[in-house]
Amino acid sequence: MPFLSGMQWKQIFNAKKCGLFTFSIKRFCDYSVLEDKTDRAWCLMRAKLGLKKPPFYLLRKSSVFLYESCTDGVELIDFFKVIHLPDTFVSWFSVTRWHVWMVACRCMAIESTGLVIRNQLFERMWEDTSNRLDKLHYIKRRQKFSFMQDFNSQFAATLFGLDEGILSSDIVLAGALWRNLLGISEEVVDPVVLDFMIQYSRLQLNHLFSDISDSQILLNGKIHWKNLDSISSEFHNSKRIKHPIS
Repeated sequence: MPFLSGMQWKQIFNAKKCGLFTFSIKRFCDYSVLEDKTDRAWCLMRAKLGLKKPPFYLLRKSSVFLYESCTDGVELIDFFKVIHLPDTFVSWFSVTRWHVWMVACRCMAIESTGLVIRNQLFERMWEDTSNRLDKLHYIKRRQKFSFMQDFNSQFAATLFGLDEGILSSDIVLAGALWRNLLGISEEVVDPVVLDFMIQYSRLQLNHLFSDISDSQILLNGKIHWKNLDSISSEFHNSKRIKHPIS
């Protein structure tokens, strides 16, 4: 446990004396979302000492579940059918990094610790990508290094492109999705599919920001997505052209 200076102890005492200490702790983190009783007790003890930020090991643990939500929590095969992607490793990485980007956007909205958990999320993604490549025994070590470099470049381009698109217009976002996610397909991209991906991105981001709390991101990591089938059906119903009865 880190030692506190005399000034820090004085600040804690004054905060408790003014009745502000408990309020500041509750405002920052809701430790009730922790499922492990030991973790909850440890965090509450740290909070009483004035250490409001969650410990690093909890952020790392949460990043594992956040990343799992981007892989196991996504209906991958259904996605391939909806956005017309082949069932390949590259397609898996495209869909995964798309959802990782959305979770990263949510993480960066959290002050001070958002950057830490976002970077941990990225580390989990690269660890998983490397492990999955290792299971493809026909890929040599030198080829794997080259693939990882390519994936890293693609991911950086995805972050820049989608960030610009989500902050500007659907036109810019469509271009980023086409270049970074659908560009792997040699066939002509269906504009309806591209429109669906735009709506999907905005709906899921709105869900992450409105329905998922900061404490759930930082301490729990077990988030859920809006159902793909329901989004797809709503999208197609809204785009359906109704012809007048003659």
